[in-house]
Amino acid sequence: MPISEEILRHLNLTTGTAAGSIGIFKGQDLPWPMVLRGPEFKSPRDNINRIAPEAVRQASSGSLEPDTYKKFKDAISDLGEIINNMAADLSPGDYIQSKRFSNNLDEGLKNLSEPNSVNYLNGRWSAKGATVGALMDHMTSNGLRFAPAVEGDKPFYSSFYNLLTGYDAGVSQLVGK
Repeated sequence: MPISEEILRHLNLTTGTAAGSIGIFKGQDLPWPMVLRGPEFKSPRDNINRIAPEAVRQASSGSLEPDTYKKFKDAISDLGEIINNMAADLSPGDYIQSKRFSNNLDEGLKNLSEPNSVNYLNGRWSAKGATVGALMDHMTSNGLRFAPAVEGDKPFYSSFYNLLTGYDAGVSQLVGK
């Protein structure tokens, strides 16, 4: 069953040794949800937008500097504090989406601080394969698992799920023969 490059680009993988993934840092810009684009979130958003590319660059070269890690962690904490302080003013959906994004940033930062994060950033541990079977082989041979979808990836996860169920049905028919 063929799989498109576009779907592969949006699948996040992990070794399973840390929660989440660095998928939130894949794009040029962070995929800020609409609720966090408001003026009340400007200061932590600007700090995070400034620090994130530097943290990714450092991790790509093999070592996230402790000072960068601390600044990034503090900016994420500031964002979380504002979200918590505004909880009564946010709809339940906006609050959940805001907390999820903040948690994804935090988990992504933890993953960037891991020594093997360079493998995610250099493409070694990215989703690869022209078919669903080839992707499964790549993941198995590298000890990789699917990580949760981050903002902007969900439609691609749904498309992949449909491919995966088709692949599973095909394999089940082959095994049954």
